[in-house]
Order: sequence, then C-alpha cells, then structure tokens
Amino acid sequence: KVASLVALSLFAVTAQPADFRDAVWGMTMAEVKNLHQGEIPANQRQAMVNYEGKLAGLDVLIFYRFDELGELFQAGYQASAEHSDRNKYVNEYNHLNKLLRKRYPESETPMQLWNNRLFENKPDNWGRAVASGHLVYQWSYETGSSRITHELGNDKRRRITHVLTYEAIVDAADTDILDEL
Repeated sequence: KVASLVALSLFAVTAQPADFRDAVWGMTMAEVKNLHQGEIPANQRQAMVNYEGKLAGLDVLIFYRFDELGELFQAGYQASAEHSDRNKYVNEYNHLNKLLRKRYPESETPMQLWNNRLFENKPDNWGRAVASGHLVYQWSYETGSSRITHELGNDKRRRITHVLTYEAIVDAADTDILDEL
C-alpha cells in the first residue's frame, strides 16, 4: 500500500498539465503520435506531423511542429474547408473567437488590422478584404506556458488562411543559459 501511495504521489508531482490537447511542450514526435493512437497522419515531415480533425464544428488540420532537438514547440489548428462565399471565413473566425473569449474572458479584444480601407465600411465585403490582403483579424492570449494566436488572413497566393496556433513560451532564464554555452 505504501509503495503504491508513493508511486501515485510521484506521478502527481511529475505529471504536467497539457499545453495543447493532450500534448506537453518538449514531447518528441513519437510521443505526440502516441496520443493519436490508431490515427494515420495526414502529412508528416522531419519536423512536423498533421492530422485531420474537427474543432468547434470546423474541419481542421491539427498540426504539431518540432524544433531542431526534435521537441514539440508549436501546435495548432488550420481550418481546411474552402468556401466560395468568402464571408463564411469571417463567420467561422468570429464563431471560434467567441468560444476563445468565453474560455479566456480576460483576453484582449480581437483586432481588425486594415492595410487598405477600401472595404472597411462594407461588412458584406470583409471576406473579400481578407482575401485581397486588405484586412487581417488577429487575437492573442498568453497562459503560463503558451502563447495562443488566432488569425484570419491570407497567404502569398491570396488564399484565405484561418489558423489557431499554440506556441511554447521560452523562459528568459533558459535563453540566458543558452547564451552562456
């Protein structure tokens, strides 16, 4: 009985809360893939593995990125559905952001960053503004171990991208140690 109590208390002390889904920053790719038992990755490279999934009713690509040491440092969701009505992207962003703000009520208000104000007073064209690079939606929040960023923008080919990213926050003391090496 004593041994099992010691084992349980050691587990309680060493168990870390998850940083993204069930993953913890610093895990290896093999450890992350173990979390997705039975699932076949949608894509895998040396420093990244992706799975298809759902988030708040949205089809997403769940991604995990690993640093040069092979440790998990970033993960997230990228919306994968394509829409002919570009305002659907804006609606999906607002839907997910509403859920994020409910989960993190002390977070800042999401921002609309206008690079060109042509469509600013025309909400029916905000999806078009995002696709044209005129508008980016952005929200961020920091937990103790993660920086969470939610963004709706476009890539270099003018395709709309909707990404929710979780990234490990590097402790300043860790970077000081690296500088000394």
